[in-house]
Amino acid sequence: MPGDGAPSPARPGWIPLLSLLAGSGLVATGAALVVAYIRATLADLSMLFWGLVLPGIGVPLLALGIGMLLLARQARRSPPALRIAKHVLWALAIVACLLALAGHLRWRQQQAGLAESNRQLQSDAARARSARQLQPLTLGLEPDAMLVQAQALPGLDGDYRWTLQVADGGTILFQVSRTLSLRGASAVIDERIAFAELFRGCFAPAPLPSYACVAHAGSDNLLDVRGQLQWLTDRSGVVAASRARTPPPAAIASRRLRIETFNTGNSIQVRQVAAEPR
Repeated sequence: MPGDGAPSPARPGWIPLLSLLAGSGLVATGAALVVAYIRATLADLSMLFWGLVLPGIGVPLLALGIGMLLLARQARRSPPALRIAKHVLWALAIVACLLALAGHLRWRQQQAGLAESNRQLQSDAARARSARQLQPLTLGLEPDAMLVQAQALPGLDGDYRWTLQVADGGTILFQVSRTLSLRGASAVIDERIAFAELFRGCFAPAPLPSYACVAHAGSDNLLDVRGQLQWLTDRSGVVAASRARTPPPAAIASRRLRIETFNTGNSIQVRQVAAEPR
């Protein structure tokens, strides 16, 4: 027995235990990466590319974990091994903190990018909501034509695609489309549609499926007149479609027209026209 006052042997304490836990974790992580690579490669040969990544990380972790397990065993018996294990644990702790910090910074960067993307989408949505709108269409009549007038409300300056369409049910009798540059105050868009042009499709080689196109017959038709104003670019020339995932906003207005016609076989006589109440 040691005499009174003799120093007792130093106990290894918690360092071997932590070394054992750290080694076990490294071995498990490294083995999991290597096994995952092997399974993925067997299932898909394109995963051979990851041979530079997964095993390149997994094998060193596996080797380091085995070394930590051996060091943990020696640390219980040898003071030098105990000191080495302590230094290694400190190094692993520092590396883990650095990796955690890098991951946190990366997460913050992704969150900032996502927030900026959301702000951009909200800005585009606000611009879309403030784009020019159309008041209800105004229809005027002449002996041989009808006049369509659209009033665009004040909004964003820019280029717009104006499309006017006249349809008899599902049959499009007439359509015109052109680009407009609208600036400043509200704009008035005028279109004159001659009746001869409106029913030109009735005398095509393949006549349109409209009652007005039935030869030597009279008909009372309800025509839908539809105007659309679609935003193309803003005042800086930026295309709206490239700044948002959805198509550029479009303002739509429509009216219904009752028209009485008679098909002579060579032309269509318009006998009576009236705009339906809004």
